Amino acid sequence: WCRTCHKATMRFRRYKLTAAQYADLLNTQGNRCAICLRLFEDGERKDVDHDHSCCPGELSCGACVRGIVHTACNRAIGLLGESEDALENALRYLRRHKRMMR
Repeated sequence: WCRTCHKATMRFRRYKLTAAQYADLLNTQGNRCAICLRLFEDGERKDVDHDHSCCPGELSCGACVRGIVHTACNRAIGLLGESEDALENALRYLRRHKRMMR
């Protein structure tokens, strides 16, 4: 298999996304990361993000796919345990220290 076909097959196995659905999702997002909103660059790795409270682990039912994101953005929300409280605390922390450094 070519690399493109292999990626499409693995994406379907893991997230139940066809190549057309993946392309539509990426198009809907304007070829931007669903988290940081930066444009994806050519050849840049993109992760499919899904809600782990629905489907823990690597495999998804497909209904809980949230978007396509940068690998770093995906890891960031994962390291914060997908917790809104942890994310809000991190935001307050950054804002507090930004003011202190001015």
